Amino acid sequence: MVGIRNLDDATALQLLERVREGDMEAFAELFRAINRRVFLFAKHRLGDREDAEEVLNDTAMELWQHPNRFRGDSRS
Repeated sequence: MVGIRNLDDATALQLLERVREGDMEAFAELFRAINRRVFLFAKHRLGDREDAEEVLNDTAMELWQHPNRFRGDSRS
């Protein structure tokens, strides 16, 4: 798992827009920036590493397959 990368709102929204256009590179960059926060949030809520990893994988799939469902306004 890659560490947290600071990502300003404008850059995150630009990456999300590129993901919506099918840009796999933008997806990888965006997911690298958020994966640790998603994992830690899920682990804290679920209390189980394996369940948190499943949430992380599901989030990645959802982001790639349905990027329009992401508004880009979530906060850590």
